[in-house]
Amino acid sequence: MRPAIKRATASASTHCCRPRPIIGKSVKPAIASKPPSSPCDPRSKISTSPPVARLAKRRSKNSTALHWLNDARPVVLIGQTGVGKTFIAQATGLHACACGKSVLYLTLTTWLENLALARSSGTYLRYRDKLARPDIVIIDDFGMRKLSATEAQDLCELLEERSINKSTMFTTQLPLDHWSEVIADPVIADAIRDRLEHSALTLHITGESYRGVKARKLANKKRDS
Repeated sequence: MRPAIKRATASASTHCCRPRPIIGKSVKPAIASKPPSSPCDPRSKISTSPPVARLAKRRSKNSTALHWLNDARPVVLIGQTGVGKTFIAQATGLHACACGKSVLYLTLTTWLENLALARSSGTYLRYRDKLARPDIVIIDDFGMRKLSATEAQDLCELLEERSINKSTMFTTQLPLDHWSEVIADPVIADAIRDRLEHSALTLHITGESYRGVKARKLANKKRDS
């Protein structure tokens, strides 16, 4: 079971967040001791990882400050299962929503199922346009299954369409140099890797699986009771 974000309101696996506009001017960083008046203020803190995950402090600030979004850079969160990649991606998405940005979250499986359904129903172009609109599209668990040549081409076109003024975020267990292992067409795999390797903000997350930590806590609780 993945770590949940309590403020998330959508129960479906596809979540598009379009927040209300934030009224008022951003706080000037003149007085550091003054509390931020907006959740989008650079000095406001959000929890971006469960206790077991470790992420370099500067890299963590880069992910939550949204500078990469202003620069239309992709983001790749890399780490073994259970270290909190999905948690960080969802927390960053909620933070972006609080800053007035639109966010679409999908697991890789959901995205591929939606693509297949759109093709079979003749709405592929409409669905592709929908994916191009949000400020951030989060694709969770990339690498959980192999992509066919057609699916890989869809991903390459998605990255190309969003490269001008939008950002795409991935969570994955695979470093970029291993993505060719789950992409059937080597030419398309090289094109996808090239689009990410030279522009993406890549965050390597380490730590113990939160599932192991949770299991130990439950065991200790039973032993003490």
